[in-house]
Order: sequence, then C-alpha cells, then structure tokens
Amino acid sequence: MRLTLRTLLAWRDRTLPASHREEMDGKVATNAAAHLLTTRIDRAIADDALGAPRAAAASDLNAVAEYLDNVLLLAGL
Repeated sequence: MRLTLRTLLAWRDRTLPASHREEMDGKVATNAAAHLLTTRIDRAIADDALGAPRAAAASDLNAVAEYLDNVLLLAGL
C-alpha cells in the first residue's frame, strides 16, 4: 500500500482493513514526513480557532467527499 494523503487519512480514521492498517502503522512510524504530517493534523484538529472552509471553496463538495471516502471514479477526475 502506498503512503498517500488519502491512505494516511483513512488510516487515521481507522477505515482501512486490518492488514493495511498494520502496514500503515509501520510506514508512519518509520517515515519522518508522515509522522510530521500526522502531528500537524492532530494540532489542526485540536485548534478551536481554526474554522471550516467556506462551502464555495470547493467546486463540487460531493467529489471531495467521494475522494476522501476512496470511492471517486477516475472518470470523475
């Protein structure tokens, strides 16, 4: 499994299958950039002053949701 933002977010949300989750545990533990990114995500989530982006910031919110859920078809890109 490749270490991408999508797989990293799925790993954080615990939506990966157990075998992939274990593989990602190792990759995040040994990859300094991934570890730094997870730390920054944790800080951003904990920051109450950080608001949500405006709805108009994305052209198609459903496409963003499908991408994050890992169900966006390549034709939708």
